[in-house]
Amino acid sequence: MNPALLLRRPIAEIIGQVSKDNEVGLLIPKKIGKPLDNSLHYSKLPNNVKVYTYSIIQPPGPYEWPIPITPMFFIQLMRVLWKYDILHMWAQFYLSNLIVALFSFFSTNKLILTMDTIAGYSFSAGKTYDNFFQWYYRLFGWVIFGAPSAITLYGKSLIPFSKKAGVPQSKLFVISTGINMAKKKMGDRKKIRKEFKLKDEFIIMYGGILVPRKGIDTFLKTVAKLKNENIKVILVGDGPNRREYEKLSKKLKIEDKVIFTGFRKDIIDFYACADVFLFPSRGEGLPGVVMESQVFKVPVVTSNIPCIPDLIKDGESGFLCDMEDVNCFSKKVLELIRSHDKRVNIRDAAYKKIMLLDWSNVIGKYLDLYCQLDSSGGWL
Repeated sequence: MNPALLLRRPIAEIIGQVSKDNEVGLLIPKKIGKPLDNSLHYSKLPNNVKVYTYSIIQPPGPYEWPIPITPMFFIQLMRVLWKYDILHMWAQFYLSNLIVALFSFFSTNKLILTMDTIAGYSFSAGKTYDNFFQWYYRLFGWVIFGAPSAITLYGKSLIPFSKKAGVPQSKLFVISTGINMAKKKMGDRKKIRKEFKLKDEFIIMYGGILVPRKGIDTFLKTVAKLKNENIKVILVGDGPNRREYEKLSKKLKIEDKVIFTGFRKDIIDFYACADVFLFPSRGEGLPGVVMESQVFKVPVVTSNIPCIPDLIKDGESGFLCDMEDVNCFSKKVLELIRSHDKRVNIRDAAYKKIMLLDWSNVIGKYLDLYCQLDSSGGWL
């Protein structure tokens, strides 16, 4: 069960792995009055996967919380619970997931909840949202955490926060997401350098949506401290705050150093061009861009926030800094600018680490969990 319009990368990739030998379906929302937007999918689903859709509306605000508004959600949910033995859903704070948890109390199906973050505890969404999430856990934790037969976390670093949220520790399994290393082909470094007229500059890259949670303001302030270096900064991605960040780059007098590319499908070419990946995010699960940087051997400087330490050991396979610590971010990037040997050592250690998270190593853990929980399905 994918709770939002955007099909999450781990869900798409797990489906691709398990649908080879199992009957798999996908329950996913769509905008009301419109067909399912496949452009929002991380990847094309296998042909043998049955897709169940229902209509939603999206309330205004900075976060995506789709609300099911037609009976079709309940019809599709009944079909799913009747047909499948196990329902695996992502994220704990969507209304649709709360409804599924309630229904599962009356079903013999086994429910799994995967939590990539624990909003309100593992990262702050602002005082108002943090209070909302904490009250949500207090009021509905008995349902959303009580109904699943198993709850999985992406990393060990999330365990203390799960305790604060009231997650029963007896149900916990730590299973990371994975990455398809065999499908990651090296990009074209020359293509990007030619397109953006780059010469011998040291390339600092960011990839992802341009929103406050990703720490783009911290990124630009870090660049401002390095503006006397022979660098070029490339932000690959787009978002509602792009103009705000373009104005900030001018205010910081670094606009000649910064390139905003907008949305690009050829991100692997940017990895090939980059010397460092700077990612001062304020809240993540296991960020795919960090994992991809490790695969493409781009040294990473990032935030010391939950889950990221499960990918990176500070000073060995990357550098970790406290959120907002511009001095630390700039110091670590400068260290990598100054030392080619350091970059090589970091990227090689990171590559060895990410090899352990190839789907060939990870998918077995999910399959083992499914087998442990397997039931005959159906309604009581």
